[in-house]
Amino acid sequence: MGRDTSLVSHLLFADDTLVFLRGTKRYVLNVMKFIELYESCSGQQVNKLKSAMYCSKRHPIARRNVLASLVGIPIKNCPFTYLGCPIIRGRVRKCHFQEVVRVFRGRIKG
Repeated sequence: MGRDTSLVSHLLFADDTLVFLRGTKRYVLNVMKFIELYESCSGQQVNKLKSAMYCSKRHPIARRNVLASLVGIPIKNCPFTYLGCPIIRGRVRKCHFQEVVRVFRGRIKG
């Protein structure tokens, strides 16, 4: 048997979760089934308006739109900020962290 190289990976912090997966209908729907199971067991609900999907630029736009409509979560583009840190694709540059530096300077002064 071959090893499945398209496993779902994730990052959890407090009440935030990042899920990395292959952008196929099957994988996205399986993650959504898991989220629905979590919601029914915990009584908590994922706020889809505060959620976002980020896709590779190689992912066809038509497929991105199909996936977004299936799960009801909007597609957004990089760069974005997660827990105050910039998430970018490609080479990280000094300018990407100017906001982080500004916040730290403000806290140090305070």
